Amino acid sequence: MSRFTVFVFLFTLIVTTSHAQSVRWEPSNGSLAKGQVTKIQLVFTNCQPEGTGTLPAVPGLELRPTKGRSQSFSTVNGRTTKTVSIGIDVQPSTDQHIVIPAFKINTDKGELTVASASFDIGDATVLGDQNRHLPLDQIATAKLTAPAAVWAGEVFPLAFTITADKRFIHALGNEIPDWDALPLNIEPWPKHQVTETIQSGELWVNIIYNTRAVVRTSGKVTLNPATQIVHIDSKRPVDASVATIAGSMTQRQQFLITSDQPTITVKTLPGGASKSFSGAVGQFKLESKIVPENAIVGEPITWTLTLSGTGNWPDIHLLPPRFAPKDFRASLPQAKRTPKSEASLYNVTLSERVVLVPTKFGPSTFDPIEWSYFDPVEDRYVTITTPATTIEVSPADAQKPKGKDW
Repeated sequence: MSRFTVFVFLFTLIVTTSHAQSVRWEPSNGSLAKGQVTKIQLVFTNCQPEGTGTLPAVPGLELRPTKGRSQSFSTVNGRTTKTVSIGIDVQPSTDQHIVIPAFKINTDKGELTVASASFDIGDATVLGDQNRHLPLDQIATAKLTAPAAVWAGEVFPLAFTITADKRFIHALGNEIPDWDALPLNIEPWPKHQVTETIQSGELWVNIIYNTRAVVRTSGKVTLNPATQIVHIDSKRPVDASVATIAGSMTQRQQFLITSDQPTITVKTLPGGASKSFSGAVGQFKLESKIVPENAIVGEPITWTLTLSGTGNWPDIHLLPPRFAPKDFRASLPQAKRTPKSEASLYNVTLSERVVLVPTKFGPSTFDPIEWSYFDPVEDRYVTITTPATTIEVSPADAQKPKGKDW
């Protein structure tokens, strides 16, 4: 064999080998259903993934690699081809045409390019009785419920509800909905509640999440859609002439249910607020307590101011100012903020304790304390005032006049 022939042979082998390694999507085109999970494959030919690869970010499409991989071998004309396939769950959240862009991926044969893939997006369907394809929204829907109008800073109820045909729904895919709540400030979603209703002779379930929210800024707010994954049992397409045993005709599929997007009108608080108003909105109670009410010169007493109620507590940081009579020495105040529960943002008690030491005997009066808030139920500003408190300070033993009975 001449040197030229050897060179041609080696060149051909190198070119053939380099073209034999590839990574591709399978399928690389076709159609997907909005909200429905479909499995596609990332196929490695004569190579395998190396390291932790990153799939491209695609707006409106979630890509989730599945666990495990499959391998296969084929031989044609004495040439063996090895493929490694990784399953990718894809789930569109848009009804627009989707393109997965080309990207590079690391393999044991070096960095390779994965060509782009494109898919048309259609409506998700569930197979029902008699091989009928039912639109997903006839099986399960999601809805956000909020008041049409609220005051800025008002605490209001918010609900996310999935309504589903009980014949089809199997379970939820997540504990709580996936939702970008901004610009709302919400309490964490609690565990859902379930109720049942009869519709057209069929049993339906309502899966309800109830929470509370606040919007700080006035204007019109259109809520972002909330989503929840549901597992639905659909029928398997079967040949009517083939007998099947009970339970063999269902298949479980995963769907993404997307809510509507209601709009809330957030009203600006009216004018006319007093000087003691600092932005609190809700219903509150203010208490002042002095212990003991009969004091002795030089011995400490405790003055506690407590604000409690339902309102926009994330925006309430300080209690109203107060002043002790001049004949008392005061310590620095100690504040304590206590939510009603671990998840509660809007039911809080804020208390502040001051230790006072009287320096002069006789009666001492603590002035009233005033604080204002806006009540969204009554649509007006409310000013609450603690009553003035007078305590009697007795002299210490060394200060008592001799021969007088105190």
